Amino acid sequence: MISRISFQNLRTSCKNFIYESLIPFLWRCSKSSYYSNRRSLSCFAVNSKKIGIIVWNYAGHNIGDEIIFRTLCGQIKKYFHNYYIILNTYSSNKFIIEWKKLNVISVYDGVSFINRYIIKHLINLITILFKSKLNNAKIIIIGGGDVYHKNHITDFLIISILSKLIRYKIIWYFIGIVEYPYNYLHKLFFIITFKLADVISVRDVRSASFTASLRKNISDIIIGPDPAFLFEANSSSNYNTTITEDKIKTIAINIRSDEPAYNLKISNLFLNKFANIIDSLIKDFNYNITFIPFDFEGNDERILKKLFTLIRMKEKINFLTVYNVNDVINEFRKVDICIGMRLHFNILSLLNNKPTMIISYSPKTTMLANQLEIPYLTIREIEESSTYLDQFFRKFSIVLSSINTINREVLKQKDAAYYSNFILFKKIFEKLKRINKNYY
Repeated sequence: MISRISFQNLRTSCKNFIYESLIPFLWRCSKSSYYSNRRSLSCFAVNSKKIGIIVWNYAGHNIGDEIIFRTLCGQIKKYFHNYYIILNTYSSNKFIIEWKKLNVISVYDGVSFINRYIIKHLINLITILFKSKLNNAKIIIIGGGDVYHKNHITDFLIISILSKLIRYKIIWYFIGIVEYPYNYLHKLFFIITFKLADVISVRDVRSASFTASLRKNISDIIIGPDPAFLFEANSSSNYNTTITEDKIKTIAINIRSDEPAYNLKISNLFLNKFANIIDSLIKDFNYNITFIPFDFEGNDERILKKLFTLIRMKEKINFLTVYNVNDVINEFRKVDICIGMRLHFNILSLLNNKPTMIISYSPKTTMLANQLEIPYLTIREIEESSTYLDQFFRKFSIVLSSINTINREVLKQKDAAYYSNFILFKKIFEKLKRINKNYY
């Protein structure tokens, strides 16, 4: 009896040492970021009945990623009534106050293993996973992004392996993946990562096809529209808006920055021709132009400023300085029509009942245009055509006449997004019941 009691005391002492001394020590070594200051682990003082959800996301990187994160938080709130979120983001944590309103209790710097601080990041990751597990965290949701670069692929592989060892459920939330020229090693990383995932959801057929080619079981993949279609951008539900040419006063324009993953480099030829298009819009129709950058790192703004120098009629140009999502939404309500490159710029314009014309730079923007029957021109068409002005204004006139058709298609996308999210969370609950049948 004495030896048994001694063994139990020893086990309890070891457990207390690991959870109360060792892990906090490793945590301090990792120097992870918190909301207000870098105190101890008090931010994890959560009611044990709450279910914890760790989200790996690019929140805060640009408007599109931030919209997807907020949409995900809204869906979590809809399906989980007692929960908390731990956010791990590769981007700035400048929105900590806003994220706190979404039930995010902690924000951590992105864990990346492709640098000289690999040990520090590994300790950081293990600490996050173990400490969250002690506070009833059960799910890891990976979301955001369209092309995963080689360092992110390695990160997600290590995250997936460690998460499985600690018995987390791994969910991929409506990701977009294209057949970037990955080497054999990174394709192997993808295969292992997808095999370890419990539920995979993607936002288009091309991503599903690529994922299925690695996972070899497309029936396990949920295909739905971009989750941004569920973002509550406009309180009005009236989509039967008739917009005529005489009502247009202000046009919002977005040109995105270079994107190496798509071999996209905004050329001087394109900028010169697009400046001519803007001059024609101002001279012939007396439109006001608002430039809306869509990232928080200044890359879009640099491209738009370069475009601005090429425009002759500069007095009609207005620059929006983007500080948060609400700035952009408020600006969309002031404009009448949009012309843009970024995927979520165009989606957000439609959610605000603004007709849009897409300047396509990638398969995903072309796919959106075809799905919603939105007129578009590719960058290459503008660069290579000598009649680009005629082509542009022919497509521009179609935008005005097709707005009601587009709005009907947007409603279909919203319905499909609601349904695909329902299926996703239904599968998540099924996976959780296998862990603890008494939880629900």
